[in-house]
Amino acid sequence: MRDSGFVESSSTQDAEEEDTMGQLRSFDMTKGGLIDRGFQTRPPQPIVPNLLARRAESRRATCPEIWLFPETSKPLKRVVLRVYGSVCVGKKTLCSQIHHHAANATPESVNILSTECEESGQSRSINFLLNGEEVQLEILLESALETSPFSPHITMFMVVYSVTSRESFTTAANLLYRIFQHRKNTPVPVILVGNKMDLKRKKLVGTIEGRMLAKIYKCAFVELSALMAMNVDTMWKEILTQIRGVEADSRSLLERLVDRGRSIARSCEEIVHRIRRGGDGLSDLREMNEPKEEDGQEKQVNE
Repeated sequence: MRDSGFVESSSTQDAEEEDTMGQLRSFDMTKGGLIDRGFQTRPPQPIVPNLLARRAESRRATCPEIWLFPETSKPLKRVVLRVYGSVCVGKKTLCSQIHHHAANATPESVNILSTECEESGQSRSINFLLNGEEVQLEILLESALETSPFSPHITMFMVVYSVTSRESFTTAANLLYRIFQHRKNTPVPVILVGNKMDLKRKKLVGTIEGRMLAKIYKCAFVELSALMAMNVDTMWKEILTQIRGVEADSRSLLERLVDRGRSIARSCEEIVHRIRRGGDGLSDLREMNEPKEEDGQEKQVNE
């Protein structure tokens, strides 16, 4: 009896874990601002059939080598957030707050980075929904700069300094210079964060100085307190805004060529289908090329 009860309890726990795995935190970015949708069901992942299992019905009518993949399915969007800054400016606490906003809806369930993640300098990947699309956010602490600008993911940078340390502010300025010098020809989404704003009596770096530095490098600026969770919502909104801003530019040339090829193949397929039905496609083409009778009558009246 005890064994059966243990099996039942473990099965219920597995079922609960499966239910939570199917739920993701959802956000919508609109013109009015950020909307928190709570938890929503994870969108179904597209199932690509095997090459041997494909049938002739799944081929294009005009181009047999082009398969009819579901056009509504979109791949998982991967975003890498690289966090830089001096020692003891609150980078790990800031990352835990980002993880909390992306994965939890209640302030009682704040997820702190594990010791393994802190030792390795890399946090877990976080999945959430942004305007109905699943996004995977990976936070990297003190990682090396990328040497190749061509990457299959969106790369963001967050430079953190402490408002109680003038030295950390100078380091942040040098980091911004290195980032923008490393990527001169590519748009770089960067967020400058001034942490520990709750320590007003020990404040050495003014808010105006942070804004002016962000204005020089044309990046976003947020002043907050990661420990007290002050203005963390503003930082999270800025992260989502940056993701939406680089969404259009992040599409590779291959993806654009594939989309263009699909649209051309679809239009050709419709014309061939009309021709096979009874020549409707030819009549449509003739109507498009031949001048209308009304145009001929107007010309006669003008003469």
